[in-house]
Amino acid sequence: MTVLSTLQALLPALVPALTVIGGLAASPGRLRRALRHDAETLSRLKENSQARQRMEEVLVAEIDELARRVSGTRQVSISIMATVVAAGFGYLAVWLFIDGPWWQVILSVTAFIAAAFFVYGAIESGQKVPRSERGTRTPPDKEA
Repeated sequence: MTVLSTLQALLPALVPALTVIGGLAASPGRLRRALRHDAETLSRLKENSQARQRMEEVLVAEIDELARRVSGTRQVSISIMATVVAAGFGYLAVWLFIDGPWWQVILSVTAFIAAAFFVYGAIESGQKVPRSERGTRTPPDKEA
């Protein structure tokens, strides 16, 4: 088995797993970059201007959101399980689509949709956010 054929065989399982990893890796840094950019913009605005007051309100809201996320928790075991299941459904979707009669295409689409749901669940569970005792996200207005 060559490297290319091995990669081709593993790709349907790797794509959902890498999507989850990418979704989890990108979430906290984006807010920090926006906060840094907005603070830089605020420093360039005139004192006592209406634009500066609005930008200060935006910064306060971004700082509150960042503090809320930092104080949150992750559901690591559920995220890992959902990633593994998503990879399995991704592989199943491609396998059903490539090899078989017409009705397997319908099953392939169903498996792809299931993989997409598990990718969403893995990212949702893996994000660090405030959660209730049941593990569901706590909306910002219902905290504390």
